[in-house]
This record gives sequence, structure tokens and C-alpha cells, in this order.
Amino acid sequence: MSVKLCEKGIIPVLLNFFLICRTCKLNPPPVKKVESKVFKAKQLKLADFLLQDEVFHIARITHETSNSLVHTHDFYELFWIEAGHGFHHINSEKVALKSGDLVMIRPTDVHKFSCRLKNPLVMVNVAFSKKTVAFIRRRYFSDSKLFFWCSEKLPYQVSLSSLKRVWLKDAVETVIQSPKVQLTLEGFLLQLFGQVLQSQDVETPACPDWLAYAASQYNQPKYFAMGVEGFVELAGRCSEHVNRQVRLHFDMTTSQMVNRARMAYAQKQLAMSNQTIMDISLDCGIENLGHFYKLFKRHFAMTPKAYRQNMRGIA
Repeated sequence: MSVKLCEKGIIPVLLNFFLICRTCKLNPPPVKKVESKVFKAKQLKLADFLLQDEVFHIARITHETSNSLVHTHDFYELFWIEAGHGFHHINSEKVALKSGDLVMIRPTDVHKFSCRLKNPLVMVNVAFSKKTVAFIRRRYFSDSKLFFWCSEKLPYQVSLSSLKRVWLKDAVETVIQSPKVQLTLEGFLLQLFGQVLQSQDVETPACPDWLAYAASQYNQPKYFAMGVEGFVELAGRCSEHVNRQVRLHFDMTTSQMVNRARMAYAQKQLAMSNQTIMDISLDCGIENLGHFYKLFKRHFAMTPKAYRQNMRGIA
């Protein structure tokens, strides 16, 4: 190669090389641009999910993979987890979800779900208009920072106790069987807000379903007449196990829990019925009227007679 360069002359070769370089500098070859892929959240519209004359949508949904749609809405929604566990990818954050979690989603929230195939997320979703939420806030929660009016980056989320999950399951069945009109929706939402705001439950979220069921159903005279045995029958477990679990989750004995349920029933009957106090005592499974008076006063700081008079004094 050096011989050829010498024969042609080094200067012409260098000059040609210089011209090629100059041409490339002035007119560089086009560079192929690779645009980064941007995932845009799809906006779901309430009208797409409603049939004629419906004002809200309710459905049970199962997420089995991580391929759910990233989306926002033109409506509000709430959902709660009935079974399974996974993750809520919400506003660039990743939040764990488990059975009993209730979340209230705002229209501007951007979210999707993920879970493992062996443990799918089973949830109930309720969707409704901005107009409904605006009315409820104006009427009941004008200064509230809770629920849909939370101003934090993440939406309002709460873990429901076992008793509240039992209530919610029954409430949903009622809603599903009712017309999807404004009255049904607002009645359900207001009851749900009330349940969440209640601070009476002293159980832990780990309370087993059978115990939550027994606690919610022990409210009738036929069970009161059986005393502790009636509660154990509802629980479907041996009395020793029931006693241990009641102590663990409610911080009281089964006998104390039974008496609390009896007094709650008596309180309602004294205010809402014309039954005699003796009959109410018998319905509570307490034959000794003096013992009934003692228990009632211990719970409400007044006698049954004084309580009834106080409740009816307004009329």
C-alpha cells in the first residue's frame, strides 16, 4: 500500500481525505431518532358503564395478573378487597392491598392493580358521578378532609374491622338487588361513611370471620335465652376456643359480650317499642328484673324506666 501511495503521491491522497472529512462535517448523515415510549393513562367514563336510568355502577371484579389498565376517571369510585392480596399502583406509589381494605378514589387519581396469579385480588367496585359527591359534601361534610375530600397524594384508605366487613357484605347484597337510583346510592354511601366513622369496635382486623359473624348475629331473644351457649352455637366452635378468641379480639369475657348485646337490644326496645320493661327483660334472657335493672344501669348510668322516659320526653 505504501508503494501505491508513493506512486500516486501523498499530497493528493491527503487532500482527498481532507475533502471527505469536510463534507461529512458540513452534511452529517441523518441520525435515526428513537422516541421514548410514554404510557398515557386512559380516562374511563361513567356513561360507558351505565344502562338507561342508572346513576351508579357496581360490580365484583377479580384481578389475576399485573396487566390491569392504567387509568383515571370522569367519576368517583370506591372499592374494597374481599379476598386475596396484591398492590395498588396509585399516583406513582405502590401500596399493599389485603382483604378488608377500603379505598376511595378521586377522578384525578391515576392507578392500576397487580397481584400474583396464585392469589388474585377479588374486589367490589362502586362508581358514581361527581355531582353525587358534591351534593353529599355540601350537605354533610363541608369541612371534611376525609373520604373523597382527602387532599393528600394518596387517596383515603382504611382497613375495615371484621364486624364492618360483615355489615358491608350484607349492605352490598341489598344494593345489588335494588334499583340503581340516587336514593339507593346515597343511602348506601351515608351508611358506609357512618360505619367508617364509628369508633366503637375494639376488635383487631385479624378477628376470624366466624367470630365476627357470631358477634353480628347475637342480637335476638332466641339466642339471649341460651346465654353464652347461644353465642357459642352461632360461632360453631367449642366453648373454650370461643372464650379465648373473644378475650383476644374483644378484650372481654364471652359473658360480658353477651350482656353487652343484651343491653343494646334492651336500649332499642325501650326507645322504639311499647313492651313492658318486664317483657323486655325476659326477651333479653333475664328472668330476674332486679338483675336486669342492675345490668342496664351499669351500661347506661340510668335505670330502664328513666331511659324510656328520657327518650320519650321530646314528645
